[in-house]
Amino acid sequence: MRIEQVEVVPFRIPLKTTVAWANGAIANAEHVLVRVRDSDGRIGQAESTPRPMIYGETVASVLAAYRDFLGPLCVGKYPWELSKIEAGLLALVRNETARASLELACWDLYSKQLGVPAYRLLGGHTNSVRVSVLLGSGTIDQLIEEARGHGERFGISAFRVKVGMDLPSDVAACRAIRGALGDDVLISVDANHGYDGLQAREFARACQDLGLMWFEEPMPAEHLLERERLVRERSLPILADESVTNASEVAREVLAGRTDAISLKVTRTGILNSNRIRGFCEALGVPIVMGTQGESGIGTLAVAAYAASSALTSKYPMESGILLQLKDDLLSRSLTPVDGRIHLSNEPGWGIDVDADKLKQYRVST
Repeated sequence: MRIEQVEVVPFRIPLKTTVAWANGAIANAEHVLVRVRDSDGRIGQAESTPRPMIYGETVASVLAAYRDFLGPLCVGKYPWELSKIEAGLLALVRNETARASLELACWDLYSKQLGVPAYRLLGGHTNSVRVSVLLGSGTIDQLIEEARGHGERFGISAFRVKVGMDLPSDVAACRAIRGALGDDVLISVDANHGYDGLQAREFARACQDLGLMWFEEPMPAEHLLERERLVRERSLPILADESVTNASEVAREVLAGRTDAISLKVTRTGILNSNRIRGFCEALGVPIVMGTQGESGIGTLAVAAYAASSALTSKYPMESGILLQLKDDLLSRSLTPVDGRIHLSNEPGWGIDVDADKLKQYRVST
């Protein structure tokens, strides 16, 4: 049951509204479906979610990485030989989402060979995780209406707001959203490095009475002294994301006192590196938030499975970026939260079932 074939399929699904943040915006989910097939015909699947404005990857670079390196690297190996495959990846630096999606597809295939759900294979702590939804772009009234709609339709009571673009408007939006939704709703903010040190401290002070869960990536990671100063002020808990893309960066930021919590993204770090990050955080008592790369339903299932596998990764709401913003999805069964939670199936692997007609519809020619 060795891996015999690797297939990559680029696809594009429009969003209902453009999602904007401090250093970019997207109107479509332009991602890559990754498939690994074994000698018995089983298929492991995953999603690569390139973000050129964050990591430098594009759909074209992901396809090239698979054609020239990742595909040949894993063909002929068993899907459970992940340490061996990972060792081979040392010759390919960066390319975070391309590398992670290969490992996730192998885990899906390995779980199917064993006949068990991936979340159980990885730890099986729970079979559902609470979800936090990213609010899209628009006026304050539109954001409030969107949040209320998600609450009424899906039972969502945790939301993430993009800030870092205009300080007065950001503060006004957060205060209005908290006032409209009440104190029982969880709200976090993500600046995507959009502020400088003075602006970040001003935002934190202006919003410290709002009970915000996290202030994510308030300023550029290389502004070391400013980040340390902001954490020491204790106005808002700081969440590191783009500054902690691997276990070494996590250790560096935590031990230097530049963050209070870690955003862990399996579609960026894969499973083996995520396990290293989780083990480090468990040992030091550092909270983990399962973050999002803006996955469709395919990637969301993998993120939810990993979140559900342990107490640490399932404690706080798992972030969902564009899942509810998509006009459609490739899954044969729509993935929607129920009572504010993503519920995992008992199907082997991640539980991914791609609709062949939808894949044909949204596939992009290369």
